[in-house]
Amino acid sequence: MIASFPQMVVNSFLTWLYLRIAYMGYLRPRSKDAQLATIGREGEAITNQVIQERYKNLGPTTFHEYGVGTLFITCVFLWVFRKPGFVRGWSEVITDVDLRDSVPVIFVSILMFFIPKDPSFIYSYSQDPAKRPKRSSEGLITWKIIETKMPWSLVFLLGGGFAISKGSVASSMAKRVGEALVPLRHLPPIVILAVVCFFEGLATEFTSNVGVANITLPVIAQMVNYIRI
Repeated sequence: MIASFPQMVVNSFLTWLYLRIAYMGYLRPRSKDAQLATIGREGEAITNQVIQERYKNLGPTTFHEYGVGTLFITCVFLWVFRKPGFVRGWSEVITDVDLRDSVPVIFVSILMFFIPKDPSFIYSYSQDPAKRPKRSSEGLITWKIIETKMPWSLVFLLGGGFAISKGSVASSMAKRVGEALVPLRHLPPIVILAVVCFFEGLATEFTSNVGVANITLPVIAQMVNYIRI
């Protein structure tokens, strides 16, 4: 967070500034974009009215949405307190096995299949037969939704990157490639950093960021060990 938060603030400001200049005529008061962006008080009133109508059309929050939101917050909570360091985490309490962040994700995903999206199940034992549900409710998520909405190509791309990263370390390929890059130790660190950043930036234009990072970081880690020597 210390490393990424300042960059996030700077990038957000630059993005806001770019959008203002490119689409709202900022610093270009006589441009067509600036004229279109000036809608006046009447335009603001109409815009607010349209937003309010669209918001009302969404309707009240459903049990389905509450359920998914609650499980998402639960997953984040389990991530943070898995092994926080300042207190004993839940993973350290229940087992000595090194549990990773994938465990809360799998746990929450399973719950989404079991928890129904329709709260009518609470009337299953109602004395009034009219309130009793006539059929079972679907879960918060179904396999049909996963099959049609899941970006499987991205899943296999990221999973393949993790597998290649693990395989390159286990097979000592990363170590051998790192040894081959030992001659770079005579270059200034800033030059090595520039070469690595240029290669990473170029490679990520053609493939996944995570995939490239998983493949190259073990090699760079091994190279750094030899450069220190």
